[in-house]
Amino acid sequence: MKVQVIAQGSPSGLSLAAAIKQHVLETKFDRLDVAVAYATLQGVKAMERILDSLPPVSRWLVGLDDAVTQPEALDYLLDVPGAEVRIAKLSPARRFHPKLYRLWASERLDCSLLLIGSGNLTQNGLQENAEAGVLMKAESVVDARDGAQAFEELWQLGHTPTATELDAYRSDYSELADSRKEISTSIYVPPEPLPVEAVGEEIPTGRTTENIIATAVARIAAANPDGVCTFEEARRRIPQMIALTADDLSKSNSQNNAKWVQRLRNIQSNHDGGPDSTNFIRKGFLDHIPGIGYRITPKGRKMLERL
Repeated sequence: MKVQVIAQGSPSGLSLAAAIKQHVLETKFDRLDVAVAYATLQGVKAMERILDSLPPVSRWLVGLDDAVTQPEALDYLLDVPGAEVRIAKLSPARRFHPKLYRLWASERLDCSLLLIGSGNLTQNGLQENAEAGVLMKAESVVDARDGAQAFEELWQLGHTPTATELDAYRSDYSELADSRKEISTSIYVPPEPLPVEAVGEEIPTGRTTENIIATAVARIAAANPDGVCTFEEARRRIPQMIALTADDLSKSNSQNNAKWVQRLRNIQSNHDGGPDSTNFIRKGFLDHIPGIGYRITPKGRKMLERL
């Protein structure tokens, strides 16, 4: 199992949305399983944008405890083609409180991506709040089966909602609207967007330059005893240090990897530019180690101190 830890909301943190997006651009998933305590319409639409479109088959298990889930989110999901929706309401004995997202491929038993963390299916939970999550990418059939089993066990806690249940929940949600607003205002909690509001961008736009990536490489190298940042470590850590954009994460036109990885390689390939070049090797901040990565130079350490 390949594991990636995401600290959303930290100064150099990656959002959960962007972390998922990176894998979606690399792998074709045609199934989605979601089990969350709370869902909002904006959260569902944010997930739809992250994936470009919802898969042809999906399962959604949404909690109704505390009357936080927006009825509009349930209505939207119930109209999604190929979607199966269940609700879970365990209070007052206990609360339904998981946040589990599973993407998988029906034609490949070893292909799945599992996100478990603190972020609910809300716009703030996936993009804005300070949240923590662990992305686990299966590397075998056994890995994929473990994720499937975890979801199946949660799935059994829910049931298909009846029209009567949904009407009763809409009434409960409406009655508690003023209380939710009062709590949000009194403790200065940013509210979730209303169903009528537009969905915010799930990841930044634009393009991360080669030198920003090179600066991240220099920081990684400077923190290592041997002063070296390997290509493998750079590929693992830079997405956790930089809020990579949609362009960065898209596939390179010339290479079989993401564009930001190509820019990582370009630190070496662009080193022989003219005297005005800002390339980190040309300026003497990094040395290239063939087949391994980059080593920070004394001049590079002084550059980081100035930053």
